[in-house]
Amino acid sequence: MAGELASIQVEGLREVLRDLRRLRDEETPKAIKAANLDAAKAVEPVAKAEAPKRSGRLARSVRASATKRVGTIKAGAAGKAKLYAGVIHFGWTRRRIRANPFLDRAINKTVPLIRDTYERAMNAAIERF
Repeated sequence: MAGELASIQVEGLREVLRDLRRLRDEETPKAIKAANLDAAKAVEPVAKAEAPKRSGRLARSVRASATKRVGTIKAGAAGKAKLYAGVIHFGWTRRRIRANPFLDRAINKTVPLIRDTYERAMNAAIERF
């Protein structure tokens, strides 16, 4: 695999969610999920732009999703297209296909935007209490 695997972690999020469950707060976990989705959606257009464009199918398959614990960005539809996305992103040495970590590049390019998204969401949650 070429380069670093991009990842952003919010330290203490697990503990915050646990404490909110104890308080029986329904709204903050929803707000955190929304922040995760907003952060993932910020990466989506950059990932589509970074994806190689032979036919454009790979770029069109880039999708953002979220849970209350994590926001994700994925490429590749079902079946063969999903396998193709992994081969393009991570490479395949036996077939002499070089890695093109376009998702990692997209995340790395949007780190300040992702950080701002989480900061706004956490500050809004804090202000509620």
